[in-house]
Parts: sequence; C-alpha cells; structure tokens
Amino acid sequence: MNPEQIKHGKLLIYTQKTETPVWCPVPQNVIDALKACDEGAPYYFWSGQGTTKTMTTEWQERMKKACAIAGIQCGHFHRLRDTFSVHLLEKGVPLETGAVLLGNTVQACQKHYAPWVKSRQATLEAAIKATWA
Repeated sequence: MNPEQIKHGKLLIYTQKTETPVWCPVPQNVIDALKACDEGAPYYFWSGQGTTKTMTTEWQERMKKACAIAGIQCGHFHRLRDTFSVHLLEKGVPLETGAVLLGNTVQACQKHYAPWVKSRQATLEAAIKATWA
C-alpha cells in the first residue's frame, strides 16, 4: 500500500477488470496512524527493494507476528479477510457488495462466507413469515 492509494478518507483496494476503481472508506484514526508512520517512502509497509515474492513473504511473517502479539491463534491475512467478509454479512451488507469489496464473485462469497452467518437464516425465516400476512 502506498500513500497515493488513500484519498478523501478512502483506500483504493483494487481496480476491477472493467478498470473501475474500488474505494473503501477508512476510519480517520487509521488514516492518522498511516500518516504518522509515513517516512516519505513509496510504500507504507515495504521498502520497494527486492522482489514481489520477497515482499509477500516478509508481509506474511510480519502478519503472523502481529497476530501472535494480539493473541490471535492461527493468524494470517486470509483470516482477517474472512472476518471482514462475515462481519459485512452479519451487518446486512448484500453479498453483491461484499463480493465487489473482496474482488470475488457473488457465488464465491455465497460458498465461502455466507455459511458462517447464522443470522442469515433468521433473516430468511422472517422474510418468509412476513409474506404470510
């Protein structure tokens, strides 16, 4: 991630195949923390030196250490991604929106994340019961 990916309180997550950028709002305290650690380098968490593979490996190791310090067992990036996805669904965010944020298809989100959300069953039952009146 680099400073240019943050504008107007939003983080550029990725650009879709249609060349449409996907921006995600970020809490102000996160933006402030990133600004505080900005040393003028092209990236926040990478020196820009070395290969992409090296950068990825180093990031994964740092992530594991941060999770260990935070007491998160089996911590890795996908666990945070999974938590984010399930949290979106629990808060009623449509699968389509979650899929765009993750760069997935709706079918992938349905398969991998929806089963973890027990409240979806309650919502389904309430919707059906609402048709009985």
